[in-house]
Amino acid sequence: MKLKYLFFIFFQACSAHYFMIPKEQVQTEIKKILVLPLYVNPDFLPAHPIKDPTFQFDSKEMVQYIETLNRRGAFLTKFIDKILREGEYRFVTVPFSEDLNQSAQKFDKVEIPPIKNEKRDSKIFVFRPKKDLIQSLAKKYQVDAVFFHTIYGSFDNSTYFRPRRRIYVFLPAIDVFYEPTIYKASGELIFNEQYLSSFLSRLHKAAPIPEDSNRFVSIKRAIPEIAESLSKSDLMYPMFTGYGGKGDGPIVSLCTGRFSCEMSYFGTEDN
Repeated sequence: MKLKYLFFIFFQACSAHYFMIPKEQVQTEIKKILVLPLYVNPDFLPAHPIKDPTFQFDSKEMVQYIETLNRRGAFLTKFIDKILREGEYRFVTVPFSEDLNQSAQKFDKVEIPPIKNEKRDSKIFVFRPKKDLIQSLAKKYQVDAVFFHTIYGSFDNSTYFRPRRRIYVFLPAIDVFYEPTIYKASGELIFNEQYLSSFLSRLHKAAPIPEDSNRFVSIKRAIPEIAESLSKSDLMYPMFTGYGGKGDGPIVSLCTGRFSCEMSYFGTEDN
């Protein structure tokens, strides 16, 4: 039991450092952080060649989906606020009291470059704040840094599905990812330099073809299904897991360790 406890303490102490400046400098220079709500740009889904209505979301469904993401975003923002205050750095957090969507022109649509040897079926874009937006918000709210988090979509024409036991198929689908960052008041990125992201949800599922139950096609999931996949319990693992499902992600480094992060997560009210 003692050996397990010592290993737990060692593991807690060895969390990766995702700040781009030394920890001592973070503690000295960053005292107050403005926590922005999850930014969901209406144009966050990627372009793709499939126009079939069973795959493509119509305008009404997109409105419902964005509403769902904003509701989940409210929970994630509360959780982030909690770990920034109670986690590794004990920042003073400042809430954002405006509508971030009113600043839509203050964001850049940035293409995410492919990883080495990665083949893509379409380009991936993410919306990130312009330097002057961060500077103006930091000045207005009198903070040392700004926490910004957003989502983006990725289309893959050959996504792995396992619709039944012992059956797997590769079909087109869109996955949604979560990207957390922190900017200094001057506008420079200081956290998550590589823009590492976490998987949030998949918008499609494999469904059997009526004429042949052993063949499958990719169809869009109903909004209630997507909402269920974004439940508090389902979000925890991907939120904390590193790129490619390995190790801990950037969010965990803001806590005193994986265990304390999970406790803070479960301790965050979801309403």
